[in-house]
Amino acid sequence: MGSNPSPRTFPSRAPSAEDKSITGKRVSPVMDQVMVIGLVAGFITTLGYVPQIAKGYRTGRMDDVSVFMPLVLIAGMSLWLAYGVLLGDVPIMFWNGVSIALNVAIIAMKFYYGRGAPPVTR
Repeated sequence: MGSNPSPRTFPSRAPSAEDKSITGKRVSPVMDQVMVIGLVAGFITTLGYVPQIAKGYRTGRMDDVSVFMPLVLIAGMSLWLAYGVLLGDVPIMFWNGVSIALNVAIIAMKFYYGRGAPPVTR
């Protein structure tokens, strides 16, 4: 009744010189796959900001964009970034840093185009 399930283990074999991740730590091949999944997931998620930035740049208008949403996202992503730093987790650190920069760009465009800058025709 009181037995805890065993923790997840990775394949047991002696680590080789090739078993180093981009952080320089020795990891198993499974961990490299986990990092790839994290990097791809972060890329896809972060890609979601690009259409809004492209549309704002192309039209020179950001009046339909809330400034509150990117501010809240920056606060949350900053905590995720700190969490990633504490864990040394490259995908979490990298993609949250990129997402923070993209949200800052959205806010900057909102204020730039909101103060009467002439619309840009492209």
